[in-house]
Amino acid sequence: MTEFADLSPYTYLGSGRAMRNVGWLGPDSGFPAGPVDDVVLEQLARWAREPANLTRGRHGCEFCPGPVAALGNGEIHVTGADGTTYAAPTLLVHYIEVHGYRPPDEFLAAVRHAATG
Repeated sequence: MTEFADLSPYTYLGSGRAMRNVGWLGPDSGFPAGPVDDVVLEQLARWAREPANLTRGRHGCEFCPGPVAALGNGEIHVTGADGTTYAAPTLLVHYIEVHGYRPPDEFLAAVRHAATG
């Protein structure tokens, strides 16, 4: 899968709007670990089931030996209260649940904001 640093400018599939990358993890870089609250995780899982930028191919988790079913074929887009939009792979849910990845705090705040309207 394509790897981008958290909060770097999004350039992967081009959306015509400025976005920031979150959760584009690769096997050659470390990532922050820590808890993510259930409200955020549940909202991300909902968005992952209806992804943006749906693609025909799938990317598996490069940290796991086997395929990750039904993930890796789209993106999650979320806009925070300050207007910043973030793009994350649908594998983000797997990275959090299985590998303990903790996205940046500003992204988590954006998810909470979007979930509560």
